[in-house]
Amino acid sequence: MRETGDAPLKTLLTTLMLTCLSSGSALSAKPPTTGLRLEATASSKVVMRSEPVWIDVVLHNAGSAPISFTDGRMSRNRHGRVENYPVTVARADGTAVLKRDAGPQMGGRSMHVTLRPGERHQGPALLLAHWVEPLTPGRYTLTISSRLPLGDGLKAGEHVEVTATVPLTVVADDPAKLGAVIGALGREMLAGEDKSRGFRALFEMHDERTIPLYEQLFNRVEATSKMRAMRGLANYADDRALAVLRAGAVTQASDLNPARFGTEALRQSSADSLRQMAASALSTSPHPDALAELLKLADDEYSAIRLTVLHRVATLPAAERTPWLAHFRADVSAIVRGEAERYTRELATRK
Repeated sequence: MRETGDAPLKTLLTTLMLTCLSSGSALSAKPPTTGLRLEATASSKVVMRSEPVWIDVVLHNAGSAPISFTDGRMSRNRHGRVENYPVTVARADGTAVLKRDAGPQMGGRSMHVTLRPGERHQGPALLLAHWVEPLTPGRYTLTISSRLPLGDGLKAGEHVEVTATVPLTVVADDPAKLGAVIGALGREMLAGEDKSRGFRALFEMHDERTIPLYEQLFNRVEATSKMRAMRGLANYADDRALAVLRAGAVTQASDLNPARFGTEALRQSSADSLRQMAASALSTSPHPDALAELLKLADDEYSAIRLTVLHRVATLPAAERTPWLAHFRADVSAIVRGEAERYTRELATRK
């Protein structure tokens, strides 16, 4: 009786499974075929080892019918790289180059795109240095791919997968030619032309010849320029870099031109943000005096800065961090006090 009673149920389950498979909802279903093509172009086919390489991406409807899809820029991560357009690098012998760790991915933005036959859509600009460390001289193949949701992306559905490859030859650095590249990127950054590209490329170069460019950027009136400069200078154990960070760390509202702010509150907020950026840069700077400069901000009026100092002192040896944790456990901010208490508990068993 049990076998006879279960037979209709088995038949129903089999029917449902076959229906799912035939409707394309199974996980193993192949992506649909469309006329969408991914086109990728490198800024140069032959580059020096330390020279930035940009990869421009274009989506092209090479088919005979319109296509709608969702294009994203999932770039909220450590490097600001667009994770939904991953770049993989293979050597001439086919072995893969290790990908850099970008930390947790916190999302980004997306847009709905409809392309008629023949139309193109500009994709993201990808910086190779966000994906791999500087490559040794040789021949490589870069593979760029993306999995794009069809339709408006508001509900789960079909995707289209697109891929493109780009050949790249890497040669040894030539100091004079590399200096010219740095100069060109610096002029681009300081002129405000494609400012984001110029800064992002220089930021990844780790060449001390960029320091004077960051000094010029810091001396501009825009707060965003000053912040970019301090972020770039956080990479250098150079006295010139520390001098800029030290100047940023003491910024007050009175130092900023009131004509650039609608209200005094915005002016104060900008000054706080500049000191916060300086504190963040000092907390990671390799300069031997950076910690001492950071500790001067332990009683800053802005609680976010005090919190930055706390996070840094929590990494110190026990004898050095203990008095600082006690200091922050008495902070006027509940958030700072709470973090200091947490660190005290968690670090109690460490030396």
